[in-house]
Amino acid sequence: MISFKLENIGLIDKAEISLNDFTLICGQNNTGKTYITYSIYGFLHSWNDLIDFDIDKSIFNELEENGFCSIDVTIYENKLNDILNELSLRYTNRLSSVFSVDDDWFKNSKFAVTIDNFVLDLDIEIENTFSSSKKDMLQMKKTKGSSLLEISTLSSNIRKQIPHFVLERGINRTLGDIFFKQYFKNSFIITSERTGISLFHKELDINKNVMVEHITNNKSKDIDPFKLFEDNISRYAIPIRHNIDYTRDLGDGVYKKKSFLHGDKEILGYFSDILQGTYKVVNQEVFFVTKKNKKQIPMHFSSSAIKSLMELFFYIQHSAQKDDLLIIDEPELNLHPDNHIKMTRLLAHLLNKGINVFITTHSDYIVKELNNLIRLNHKITDKEKIIKKYKYKEHDILDFNKISAYINDFGDVKQVLIDDMGMKIESFDSTINSLSNAMNEIYFNIED
Repeated sequence: MISFKLENIGLIDKAEISLNDFTLICGQNNTGKTYITYSIYGFLHSWNDLIDFDIDKSIFNELEENGFCSIDVTIYENKLNDILNELSLRYTNRLSSVFSVDDDWFKNSKFAVTIDNFVLDLDIEIENTFSSSKKDMLQMKKTKGSSLLEISTLSSNIRKQIPHFVLERGINRTLGDIFFKQYFKNSFIITSERTGISLFHKELDINKNVMVEHITNNKSKDIDPFKLFEDNISRYAIPIRHNIDYTRDLGDGVYKKKSFLHGDKEILGYFSDILQGTYKVVNQEVFFVTKKNKKQIPMHFSSSAIKSLMELFFYIQHSAQKDDLLIIDEPELNLHPDNHIKMTRLLAHLLNKGINVFITTHSDYIVKELNNLIRLNHKITDKEKIIKKYKYKEHDILDFNKISAYINDFGDVKQVLIDDMGMKIESFDSTINSLSNAMNEIYFNIED
């Protein structure tokens, strides 16, 4: 299990989050959940570019002379803590670019990653080819069961032409895959800004293109192009930029692919029940097709719930890979409470199909339904009758050991105890109890 420690990052004073198969963060508004989510996603997106195994430089000389060398990867096992510490420091220094703000925002911040009970899996097979100018230059290969990473230049003519920084980057990335790819999951994030992105992504592109055209065509010496960009183009955090890019490509490249979950009838059923319809791409445009009369509705004319779930639908059907980490900020966004329950069952289904899940939520319905799915593991009188009555699926029942939950109380993040009876989120319970008490006291004291 991997853990992330955050200090002085936005509204977060101190937090430690260990990723489980299903990870849940609750908390009131403006307590820092998004800082945690964006920080973790930013790390998982960029770690392979930042990793440094401090490679012996004699390897470069050997490659230049012989065109071939090999590295025993086990020599880095006893350096694991140093490698992760250096990686954590490099990523901390990159936080400002993840959030697209000035460096001063994170001058006192710390982000650290640790791996509990690390095991180097020598059964991993790797074969990477690195190219330049459409020509293959370098091949790296590790066979199953071997501890040797074999590196070779693919042409004797270019041995001494490959810059050392290219070799170093390629070797570091390959070693990173061997050591950490099983821990640092391929991640996909759906931000709480998704509704606006689905509506305005074209306008965002148009604004960017207009600025470029204006700079290109205007010959005035008075224009400072850098200031023009700074003043007129919004700056987005990396998760939001990735959402914009993905939404832009939905009607072009994304929908042409099929994920390992493509066509899953239960997944399609959940979407159909929640939305009363489905999505369809026509002439590179995304439409919503109603279940009742098959009417095609353009996205700009559709409901907020339809916009909110669009990325999730296309990710599951067209982009998901086994063992991904799916991150969703507020999966209940724009949904009726009845659909909070259906969304929870959909997420449980994804978990049991091989997708890791990380969510932030304000929904007591999601927490309670997760508890129901955990409790269904027990021996229950009339269990089959209960499952049928409430339309549960036997294979979507959850193992509590796969779930971790945290409560964020204005910068102080605490882990919630979970057992075979579920989890207890006290902030939800106290709010509900207070509301119920107020209702009773008002009702029973009405004089007339």
